[in-house]
Parts: sequence; structure tokens; C-alpha cells
Amino acid sequence: MKKLCRTLLAGAMMALLWLLPSSPFDHTAVHAAVYEGSFLNTDTVFWKVDTDAGVLTIYGSGEIPYQEGERPFMDLPNGEYVDITRIVIEDGVTSIPPYLLQLLDTSLEIGKDVQQLPPVSNADAVTVDEENPYFKMYDGCLYTGDYGTLLFCPHGRASVELHPDIQQVDATSILYGVQELRLSQDSKYLTLYDGCLYTKDCRELLFCPAGKTSFSFHPDLQIIGRDAFSSTSGIRTLVIPWGVTTLRPSALASVGVDSSGVKVVLPDTLTTVEMDYRVDGLILYRETIPLYSSNNQTLSALRGQPTAEAEAEWSSYYPEHTQPVQTPESSAPAPSEPSDAQPASAPAESAAPSQPPRAAGVLGKRPVRPAGIRARQLGGGAARIQHASCGEQRGFLRPL
Repeated sequence: MKKLCRTLLAGAMMALLWLLPSSPFDHTAVHAAVYEGSFLNTDTVFWKVDTDAGVLTIYGSGEIPYQEGERPFMDLPNGEYVDITRIVIEDGVTSIPPYLLQLLDTSLEIGKDVQQLPPVSNADAVTVDEENPYFKMYDGCLYTGDYGTLLFCPHGRASVELHPDIQQVDATSILYGVQELRLSQDSKYLTLYDGCLYTKDCRELLFCPAGKTSFSFHPDLQIIGRDAFSSTSGIRTLVIPWGVTTLRPSALASVGVDSSGVKVVLPDTLTTVEMDYRVDGLILYRETIPLYSSNNQTLSALRGQPTAEAEAEWSSYYPEHTQPVQTPESSAPAPSEPSDAQPASAPAESAAPSQPPRAAGVLGKRPVRPAGIRARQLGGGAARIQHASCGEQRGFLRPL
């Protein structure tokens, strides 16, 4: 009888221990399918996971303590797995650590006190408490409190209306897949031209929507923004218009990702290729073919001198800015008919020989600098292009 009592007592003790927190340091408790705990053993911010509903709730006050690799709500007792589909940040919590928003296919609800937010990339939807002064919603998209910066756009949106006060997009990948942008003409900072997003003065192209394979670039365009073509597909030949001077980092990196043999044609007016790191150079997809002339010192330094065939093809895309060059055959004098008249005097034997044709450069053509642009030679062999006025030539996309 005593042995039976001891056995029953031991079983009861083990059951009690199983119901108690698994560790006195992580403050984790379990009730049915709901687990709770704290971040880094603090007593200010806590988490709760409902494994049945797939909901992670963060509550408490202040910032969420953060340590690399620390995800207490994922290390559940007995190795139980939870598929989190919804994250709720309650009022009182002021910050969100980066790893929290790396969970895939989740919706995010932001309380009124959240002030700091890492990039939102994997969420399916975001909502913000209307009393939150730091973040706002417009047409289902997340903005900073002044609507100046677009931070998030739900996946799968085909059409998006931008807030009139928008000044910049945090990353063009936010708009990936969007096929149509709408923006009020009263917007002070940005504008639309041929469906693409520009700065208000149309000097910089910021984003081209998905599904576009041909464009009419604005005639005042001078700068191609970072990842401006990240959402496009189906482009076979992209001709950057004459007058563009600058490529932001990774401006053309996404062109040609969806197909091989895509060509990017670059003008002689291009003098600046910005880089995040000095080793980056002109970033292109590995199968994308750049076309440029040997007169472009910037691109020749980054990519090497073009072949004669490539340069001849390049010149065909800018016919208004090239002109024929005399070749040995065309410069030779035409044979004269015999004449009975005697010359008044013999030609001088020391006459200067005719100028030999160029040995390098565009075959049969010589680039012509458009009106309103002047070049100044700099140290190290670089040339700076200065614009006296915006160009009039529009770029275009020509399918092969």
C-alpha cells in the first residue's frame, strides 16, 4: 500500500512540475495551447503565443529587448511548432526588433505607442492604431507619420494610390508587382509620367510599374534611381535616353533577370555610376549586355573598351547624335576625265597629306554632342558633362 502511495505521489509531483514554467529564467508558462514569456528575462515587455490561432501578441511597456538569434516565442516546450500568421503589438510597446518582422506570411497590427519599426518586407497586411502619431495608413499602405515616406505596400496589389504628401519610397521593392500607380497632380514632391514615378522636376526616375515593356521617358530625365526597373519584366532592349548623366546604385541591376540576352544601351552623356561599394562597378544581371561607345570614358573604365561590332550597334540607337566619318575609300579623290587643257601650274609636292580617318571609335560615325551640353576635361582622364538646359530627345524601348 505504501509503495502504491509513493507511486501516486511521484506521478502527481511530475504532473505538477510539467505544469510549472520550464525554467525559472525565461518566465514561460503554458495553459492549454497558449504560451507566455518575457524577453531576455525582463519584467517590462512580454509575449504570448496562441498556437491554435497562430497569433503572437506583444504587450507591456517600453522597447522590446533584442539579442541576435533570440526568439523565445519560437522555442516552445516539447519542441512544439507554431505557425504565426498574425502579430499584435499592443499599446505601451514602443519598438519592434528586426527579427519579429522576418516571419513569413503574417499580418501586423501596430499599437498607438510604437515609435520604431524595422523594414516590413514579409507581411501580408499592416494596420496602425489611428492615434499613433509616428505611422499612418493610406490606401492600405504604411507611411511615416507625415506621409513623407512609403514604408510598406501589401503583396499582390495591382493598383496603388500614393498619398499626395509622399516625398520618397523607402525601397522600390515595396512596390514590387504593382502595375498601376495613382498620384494627385497637386503632389508637391513627386509626379507621374507615362505611368512611371519621378521627382517633381522629372530629373530622376524612381520607379517603373510591373508589366511595362515600353516607355516614353521624360525629356528632362537625368538620373535613373536605385532599382528603378526592379518590378519590370519582358524587356528585350532598354535604351537609356541621351541626356541621362547618372545611375544610382543598382539602377539597372534587375533589367534582364527574367530572360537572357537583354540589351541595355547607354549614352555618352552618362558620366556618373554611383556605387554602394567601390568594387561594385556597373551592376548588371549576368546575362544582360551593355552597349556603349568608346568615347564614354566612365563606362570604358568600368567595363573595358567595346568591340567594333558592339559600338556600331550602339550608334544605331542614337542616330541624332552621330554623323558619318570619312573612310579611306570615301576620302580618296574621284578619278578625273582626261582633258586637253594644260594645268596653269603643277601642284606642290610638299602639300600636306589629308587627315587620316579615326582608327578607333564608332565605325563610320563620330558622336556629336547635343546642344546645351558641354564637356570639361578633368584630371585622370574623366570628363564631366554639364547641362546648360534640359535635352529634348526622348529615350525609348525597342523590342528585338
